[in-house]
Amino acid sequence: MSQPIHINANQLPQGGFAGVREAGPGTIAYERLIIFLFTSLIASLPFFSVRNPLLGFSIPLLVLLAIAALVGLKSMLTMRMPMSISLLDIGIICYFGVIVASVSLFQNAEGAKLAMVKTGIYIGIYACLKMTLREITVEQIGIAARNGVMTGTILFFVVALGCLLATGKLQLLLQGFNYHAVTRNTFLAIDSILGSGQPDDFEGRDVMRNAVAEAFTFYFLCTTVFQFRNPMTNIFLLAMNVIFVVCTFSRRAFYAIAIVVFGGSSRDLIGFKRAISLLLLVGSVVVTALFLEENASDSRLGDFSDGGRYQQYYDAIEQFDSSPIFGIGFGAKLDRGSYVHNFVFGSAAMMGIFGLLVALFIYSSTIILFLAGLLRPRPYNTAVFLVIPILGMTVGATFEGLFTVTSWVAIAVFLVCEEKQTESGEGDDSHMTAASGSFNA
Repeated sequence: MSQPIHINANQLPQGGFAGVREAGPGTIAYERLIIFLFTSLIASLPFFSVRNPLLGFSIPLLVLLAIAALVGLKSMLTMRMPMSISLLDIGIICYFGVIVASVSLFQNAEGAKLAMVKTGIYIGIYACLKMTLREITVEQIGIAARNGVMTGTILFFVVALGCLLATGKLQLLLQGFNYHAVTRNTFLAIDSILGSGQPDDFEGRDVMRNAVAEAFTFYFLCTTVFQFRNPMTNIFLLAMNVIFVVCTFSRRAFYAIAIVVFGGSSRDLIGFKRAISLLLLVGSVVVTALFLEENASDSRLGDFSDGGRYQQYYDAIEQFDSSPIFGIGFGAKLDRGSYVHNFVFGSAAMMGIFGLLVALFIYSSTIILFLAGLLRPRPYNTAVFLVIPILGMTVGATFEGLFTVTSWVAIAVFLVCEEKQTESGEGDDSHMTAASGSFNA
C-alpha cells in the first residue's frame, strides 16, 4: 500500500492538481470525460424514479454504471486504482458484511437476496465514483456540479411542464396544493411519456417523493457551496429548488435545507444576531407549515404528528428484544407489514446486535463529520451535503442499496473534496484527521 504524495498547494501552477497531472491530450480528455459524466449524473438525479422500459432502470443508474465501466477500463489499462478508504467507508463495508451473514442465516426473508445484491452493487458504484472524482480537482468537481445543477433544474422544469401539457394534466395541479394534486400528477405525467406509460399501474411508491426531493435539496446545497459568479443565477437556482422541494411535500428535504441555512449562517453570527437568525428560521418553518396545514389537508409538510412512525420504533425495539443476537433477518418486515423508517432501529430489528453496532457507527460518524465540517473553515464546505444521508437514515426506510443515489453522491463528493482540501492545506485539517481519517492506496 503506497503512501499518498503531499504537494504544497502554493507551489502548484494555475489549475491546482490538474496542472501537475497534465501529461498530454490523453489526460485532458480523460478529465473532461469524468467532468461530463459527473455533470450528467448530477443533472439526472431528479429523474431517479423514472424507469425507462427499454433500459429497465433509471438514467442516474445508467450514468453510474458508465462511471463504473470507465474505472474498470482505466484500471485494466493502467493497472492502477486511485483508491482512498475512510473510516466511514470501513463502516459501510462492515455493514455489508453483516447483511451477507444475515442473508446466509435467514433464507425466508422475501427479496433479501436481491436487496443484498443491489446493496453490493451500490457500494461498488459508490467506490468507482470516488475513484473518478479523485482524478480531478475540487475546482473541476465544482464546475461539474454547477453545470449539472443548472442543467438538471431547467431540464426538470421543461420536462415536467411538457409532460403535463402532453397528457392534459396541467389543469389538475389547480385542484389544490397537496401531494395528490401536484406531486403525484406531475410524476404520473412524466412516467406516462418517459417511463412505463401505464398510468393504471402507477402507484404512490413509484413517485419516490423523498428520493426526488433529496436531489433538489442537493441542488440547493451545491449552489451554496459551489457558487456561480452571477448572484442572480444563485438566487434563481436556490429559489427554484426550494419551490421544487416544497412541491414534493417531503418533510426531510425541507428540514434539511432549513438546518443547513441556519447551520451555515450561525457559524458567522454570534450573540443577538444568531438568536435573530434562529428565530427567523424557526418562524419561517412554522409559518410555512401552518400555511400548508391550513390550505392542504394532505400537504404532509405541516404534519408533525407521526404516531405510525413511533409505533414502528416501538415494534422494532420489541423485535430486537425477542431476537437480540441475529435479529429477524435482513429484509424482513415488522409484524404490521412495513419497514422501519429509521436506519438504526431497522438495522437492530433485522440484524440484531451486530447490525445495531455497525449502524450506530455509520450514523454517528456521519453526524460527527457534518458537525465538524460546519465549524471548519474551507473554501468549499461540502460537509453540508451530509445532512441528506443523516436525515435519510433518521426517518427513511431505504434498506435496498443502504442509501438513496443522491445520498451516495453526497457522501462521495464530501469525502473526496475534504481529502483534497486537507492535502492542499486549505483550512484547519485537524477535524478531518480526528473525525474521518483515510487510508490511501
